[in-house]
Amino acid sequence: MKRRKRKLGPWELSHRTYSFRAPPELRDRIEALRKGETLQGVLLKGLGLVQVEAAAEAYNTGFSKGKDVGEKAGYARGKADWEGVFEVPCNKCNKPMTFNMNDPKDREDVQKFMKGWHHAKCPP
Repeated sequence: MKRRKRKLGPWELSHRTYSFRAPPELRDRIEALRKGETLQGVLLKGLGLVQVEAAAEAYNTGFSKGKDVGEKAGYARGKADWEGVFEVPCNKCNKPMTFNMNDPKDREDVQKFMKGWHHAKCPP
């Protein structure tokens, strides 16, 4: 009886299978490169078609540097804008009074008005 050749479908024709035999040294090197990755992934990286790790590392490095710069700049700007600035409600109208401790006049006024103030638990 004559054996018929299997007919390949369109997907199989466009996605050919490659197989080869490798000596033990080459097989060991391929297995070391795999690290849980598919053989196809190792082959694509070897051909230079995929540079996933390099791109991911570059992205993460850039992200970290940008994040650090942004956090430092934002912290410095916020500290400069709001350092020593606070609000206290007025005892008569209850509207907020804003004091800037960087302003010498405000600092002097606050120190004068708060003279003798203390916590409720502190002895008089």
